[in-house]
Amino acid sequence: MKDFNNDILENNNNGTISNDSLWHELKAKISSGINCTTPVEIEDNYLSSSHLLAVVQSYKPRYDYGAWSYVVTELERLWPDIAKAFGNSMKIGDYNSVSKLFQELRRFMQLTKKPLRIEVAKWLIEESDKQNNDISVAATLSALNLLAWISASCGIAQNISLARDYLRASASLYEANKDLVPMDIVAELYENLVRADIRAHKLESAQHFLLQGEEKVHEMSSSKPKDKPRLKTRCLIPFNYNRGLIYYLRNEYLDAKGTFQFVLEQAELIGWKRVEAAAMSWLATIAKQRHLYQEGQELLTNIEVPDEQRRAYIDSVLAAIAAAQGNRAEACRLKHDASILLKRHDVRYEDMMTLDLVIRD
Repeated sequence: MKDFNNDILENNNNGTISNDSLWHELKAKISSGINCTTPVEIEDNYLSSSHLLAVVQSYKPRYDYGAWSYVVTELERLWPDIAKAFGNSMKIGDYNSVSKLFQELRRFMQLTKKPLRIEVAKWLIEESDKQNNDISVAATLSALNLLAWISASCGIAQNISLARDYLRASASLYEANKDLVPMDIVAELYENLVRADIRAHKLESAQHFLLQGEEKVHEMSSSKPKDKPRLKTRCLIPFNYNRGLIYYLRNEYLDAKGTFQFVLEQAELIGWKRVEAAAMSWLATIAKQRHLYQEGQELLTNIEVPDEQRRAYIDSVLAAIAAAQGNRAEACRLKHDASILLKRHDVRYEDMMTLDLVIRD
C-alpha cells in the first residue's frame, strides 16, 4: 500500500501544518476561495455559544441518521439563537465555544447549507495558529473537511483544485496529530479524498484512498471497542457508496447494483434516510442503463424522500427513464420539477446529469 503521506502531502517534508508554506498559502486562499453571500451577523448583546451547547448536545446532532429529521426540525427552531451565538463568540474571540458548537453542528449546517457554516469554518482555521490545545486540532480538521466537501460538491462552489488544497492541509494536520483525531473525522478526510478523485475521474486513485479509509476505520474501531457500532457503520457506508459509483463509472453495472443494494441494507440498519434514498436512486439509474425501465420506476415508487434535493435527484432519474421510454411529456414535467428544486440548491439540472456531478450529495 502506498504511503498516505507521500500520496497527499507531496512536497511537505515535515508532516506538520503550522509553519509550512502550504498552510500559509491555504489560509490566503480561504479568504477568496469560497464566497458566502450572507455575512455573519453580530449582535450587540453577548450570547455565548456555550449557553446553547448543552441544549444542542441533547439532540445528538453529530449523527445524521436515526432520528435525524426530528433533530433538523428542532435545530431549525433554535437556529436564530445559534447564529447569534456563533457571531458573538467569534466577535470576542471565544475559540473554545465556537469550536465545540461547530463540532456538534457541522453536519446540520452542511446538510442544510447554512451560509454561516463557511464563515465559521474559515474563522476556526484562521484562528487556529493562536491556539495550542487538542480542541483546535479536531476543530481545524472538521473545518477543512467541511470546506473540502463544499469544493468537491455539486453547484456553483465546485472547485476541485481548491478541494485538494484543503485535503493536503487536512492530511498534514492529521499526520502530525493522529492520536488526537476521532474516527468519524478521519473517515471524513478519506471520504473527501475519494470524492475529489471521482469528480476528477481518477478512479484508480479513488479506489486506493477508499481502501485506505476502510482499513483506517476498522483499525480505529478495533483499538476503541467502546465506540458505538452504529458509528462504525456510518463511517464505512460512504466508502461502499463510492465503490458503487466507481463500478458505475466503469460500466460494471451488476457489481454496482450489488454494492448499492448492500449500501441500502446498511443504511436501513442505522436509519440513514438520506443515503437510503440516494442508493435507491442509483439502483434505479442502473436499471435504466440496463433498459429495465419498469424495474427502475418501481424502485422509486412511494420512496421515502428526506428532503427536496433528494426529491430532485429522484425526479431526474424518473425523467431519464420516461425519456428512454419515449414518454416526452412526462419526462419534461419531471425535468421541470427537478430543475426548480435543484436551482434552490445552486445546482443546474444539466450539470447534475453529467458525470462530473454524479455523486448526488
